[in-house]
Amino acid sequence: MDYNEFCAEYEGFARGLCLLGKEVGAELKMPEEDPLYNAGVMSRGGAAAPDISLVNGRQVKEGFECAKKAHPEMSDEELKAQMVFFVLQARGADLSYEKNGNDVLFGDVTRNRFYAAQVFGDIVGNTNYCAKHIGNMQLITLEDKGDAMPRKTEDCKSFVAHIPAAERQEMFLKRGLYHESVHAALGTDDERKCDVFALLKVMKEHPKYAKEVFEVFNYQRSQINHTVNEIHNAKDVDRAVKSGVMTYVMPKTYAALRKYAENPERIPATDKDILKLTYEMTAKPEFSHGELKEFVGAVRKEPIDKKALAATAVMRACQEQGAGMSRYIAAEKMRTAQRQVGGR
Repeated sequence: MDYNEFCAEYEGFARGLCLLGKEVGAELKMPEEDPLYNAGVMSRGGAAAPDISLVNGRQVKEGFECAKKAHPEMSDEELKAQMVFFVLQARGADLSYEKNGNDVLFGDVTRNRFYAAQVFGDIVGNTNYCAKHIGNMQLITLEDKGDAMPRKTEDCKSFVAHIPAAERQEMFLKRGLYHESVHAALGTDDERKCDVFALLKVMKEHPKYAKEVFEVFNYQRSQINHTVNEIHNAKDVDRAVKSGVMTYVMPKTYAALRKYAENPERIPATDKDILKLTYEMTAKPEFSHGELKEFVGAVRKEPIDKKALAATAVMRACQEQGAGMSRYIAAEKMRTAQRQVGGR
């Protein structure tokens, strides 16, 4: 399925999931919390805004390129911010480039700067959701990958290269949409819930390639360098945990998902039952408090002792899932431009 066709067909999916979440909310099993794993990740307790839109990044990018040619006197930052305002206005936001562009959002960051650096960047080149500083709505963005291949292509190529490109594209777009829709529609920062729902649904809809799509994300989730770096550099570990960064660590959850990848006929037939199963599978923290404390302690060391980190129960489980130690320790400890302007 073409990217444009996909965005048109699935534009309302997240809003439907939001309604489903409200309908069955009392039936969903709420998770046990651990202060070093998932404390606070459900604190939003439902969608931050029920008005959720999927944005066609290809169209926005094309609009930006046309605007650059038509208005050479304007900087890229101005044009990018303006494109975001157009996206929001088309969805009913009472915000405008002329009236609100110089609003100071935090520190010395203006709305124009935030929109140009963070929101526009997500719209045209990232799979994400956005709910900050855009009015009473949320946006879901999907990366427009022309080659229909997953990230870490060289590592994952063997899993999916034989799948027809059109179906491969559809599966990965669905997985991204379903994952981000759980964030937006259910108001959670628990990455496990997003992964479980998304994979179960994609594997149900594409049973012929259930094992292949599972292996891609099983491998990618075994690479927890993002969590290691975020916890290592965090000024406030509690705040980092609340953001959901520890819930990217989910080797046991993927071990449980494997049986559905191998037998996709066991996946429930309806979104309602897939959602219930998702909450059941993520009802407990991934590790004991002692194991989490051991891991966080090793990660917080300066410098990180790779041997000590590799010996933790958490890291051993991730390595068994498919990772290698060399991928965990990033050479750079710099704050990214995204974080500097308040992104996730």
